[in-house]
This record gives sequence, C-alpha cells and structure tokens, in this order.
Amino acid sequence: MVSPEPSHKPTAQGKPVTPTGQARMVVSLVPSGSTVLPVGAPYRFTIVASQPSYGHVYVASASGKVQVWAENIRLASGKPVSMPPSGLRIVASAPAGDDTIYFYATRDRFSRGFFKGTTVRKPADLQLTEAQFRSAMAERLAAQSKQGWASTTQVIRVTD
Repeated sequence: MVSPEPSHKPTAQGKPVTPTGQARMVVSLVPSGSTVLPVGAPYRFTIVASQPSYGHVYVASASGKVQVWAENIRLASGKPVSMPPSGLRIVASAPAGDDTIYFYATRDRFSRGFFKGTTVRKPADLQLTEAQFRSAMAERLAAQSKQGWASTTQVIRVTD
C-alpha cells in the first residue's frame, strides 16, 4: 500500500513548505499576563507571524458582541507586535464569561475585510454574532490561497 505524500514537506533547513514551495505561515498570540482578567483590567497581548503579512485581530465577547480591534496592520517577519497599540487601552468588560480573541495573518492586504481594505487600529463593533463572524471570515479567507493565511485564538476568562 502506498501512503499519500504529506501536504507539507520539510526543506533542507527543516522548515515546513507547502506543495507550491512556499513556506507555511505560523502565527502566535501570547497574553502578556493572566488569561483570567477581572472586569476593568486591561487586555495586553503580543501577536507575531513567521512571514511578512497583514494582521487582523477580532474579539467575540461573553456579551455576544464581536469587535474588530485591528485589521490590515503590517507585520514584519518574526517581529512581535504589542496589542492594543501604544496609547490605546482596552479593558475587560461585563458580563463575566469567556472572551475569544481571534488573530489572523494574511500575506496580502485583506481587501475583503470588514472595513474594505483600510487599516483599522482601534475597536469597532461589527454588528455580528460570533457564528455570523466565523461564517463571514471563512468566506473572506476562501479568497486567500490556502498558504496565504494562518490563524489562532486565545480565550480570556473575564470575572466579576
């Protein structure tokens, strides 16, 4: 029996590449402190992508609201970016529960983003439920090549 070839083959340097020969993008979102925040405590985290890309950060809060916190911000390869940006303070708010932070990095500017390709660096409501947001993101990301984006999430527990 012949097994199928893996979709990502290692290069001589050991880094994964896609079938098209492009290096696979890897992203991370790391909280600067605890993943449990009391209401009123500031959010602080770092995002990084393994390749030059555009970063997009969204949050689905326990209240059911979804916000964009950043869209189409330029990311240098391997260079951590602090979120929220300097001079902007975003705090955990009621109700208590789980807030999910979504981080996406795309090789190309997200022209099909929620703000039509502009750069967003401060919170804005999306008027979507989390299910609607996830569906809309799947649709938007389908326009990117499979190797053209990566994503991760982080759950933050908000307490009273």
